[in-house]
Amino acid sequence: MEKSRLPPYACRRIYSAKMTPLLPYIFFGERSQSIPTRYDVMDGASAPNFDEIQLKHSDAMTINHQTLNVIGKRLTIMKAIITLAGITMNKSKAQIDKKLALARAQTVAQYLRST
Repeated sequence: MEKSRLPPYACRRIYSAKMTPLLPYIFFGERSQSIPTRYDVMDGASAPNFDEIQLKHSDAMTINHQTLNVIGKRLTIMKAIITLAGITMNKSKAQIDKKLALARAQTVAQYLRST
């Protein structure tokens, strides 16, 4: 049996009395595929300077508006692969917009690639 090669991982010790879960969702506007302005987005030049330790005194909402940046930073450190799923929330399955769901996932993927 071939052993899978896992990338080395980095461990960073951070002391904090506050723990805030990161919501793994981006809440888009109705019928929109653009990342809402409530999320803090960066350009490729400023992304390397982002450090989630800067959020240690922030409230939960502020931290969750940094979701894409936290995930993006962790992806660059860990060289991980993630699966993105775009969804739309409608009351009827007949109204599910697969094109919009795919466009949302592609928007997030493009942002993560560009930062």
